[in-house]
Amino acid sequence: SYNFGSGTAVYGQYTMLNTRDSDSAVVPAGGSMWGTWLHPNALIDDNDVTSAKMTYDFDHDVFDLGIRKWMEVGSDLGMQIEAGLRYANMKQNIDIQYQNENLGSTADIRNKNDFSGWGPRLGLGLDWHVGRGVNLFSSVAGSLLVGDFDLSLSEIDNGVTTISNVEDSEDNRVVPVLEMRTGIEYAYQLENGMFVGAKVGYEWQNWFNMVTAQHFMDDVDAQLMYTDTTDVSLDGFFVEGFVNF
Repeated sequence: SYNFGSGTAVYGQYTMLNTRDSDSAVVPAGGSMWGTWLHPNALIDDNDVTSAKMTYDFDHDVFDLGIRKWMEVGSDLGMQIEAGLRYANMKQNIDIQYQNENLGSTADIRNKNDFSGWGPRLGLGLDWHVGRGVNLFSSVAGSLLVGDFDLSLSEIDNGVTTISNVEDSEDNRVVPVLEMRTGIEYAYQLENGMFVGAKVGYEWQNWFNMVTAQHFMDDVDAQLMYTDTTDVSLDGFFVEGFVNF
C-alpha cells in the first residue's frame, strides 16, 4: 500500500490458496455402494460398485486493487472504508475412480469447474488501538463478480473406452462474495516513517453460486443431464504481513 497522507492510501493485495485432498470407501459387508457419478451406459452398474476413491484439487487466486480511507471515531477507535476492484480465478477438479473387483472393471470420472471473473469490492473495518503498536481489528467486505465458467465431465471405463466427454461454458454468471475477519495486529514504525508489521486472525468467506457440477439425470436416459449449483465456503486462521510507506 502507499499512503498519501490524511489517512488515504492505495493498495494492492494478492491471495492464494492451493489445496488437495482425497478419500476412499469400500462396499460394506452385506450392503451396497452406489456410483452416483456413473454414466447410464457405464460398464459398471451404478448399484454394483465395490470400491471408490475421490480426489479434490482446489486452486484459488485473488487480486485486489483499491483505495482505503482511515477515520478516527474515538480516542482509541478507528474506522476504515475501502473500495476497489477484484479479479478472481478459482479452479476445482474432482477425480473419481469406481471399481467392480468381481468383474475387473474400472470407471475413471473427471469433473472440472473453472471460474474467472472480476467486479467491484467494498469493505468496512474497525480498529481498537490497544497501545505499543498493537491493534485489535475486525472487518467485513463484499464483492460482486461477473465471470465465466468452463465446465467438463468425462468418463473412461477400463482405461480405454470413452463413455462420455461433455464440455460446456456459462458466461456472465454473477458471483456475490461475503468476507469477514477478526484478529490482532502489530505495526512497527521505522526511522524513515515506513510501517512494517503482521496480522494474525480468523477469516470466513462465502462465494455464492461458485460450484457448478453436471450430473446425468438417471440410469435410464443417457442423454439427460442436470446442473447442481452450490456455494464455496472458506474459513480458517491466517497470518498476513504488510508494509506501509
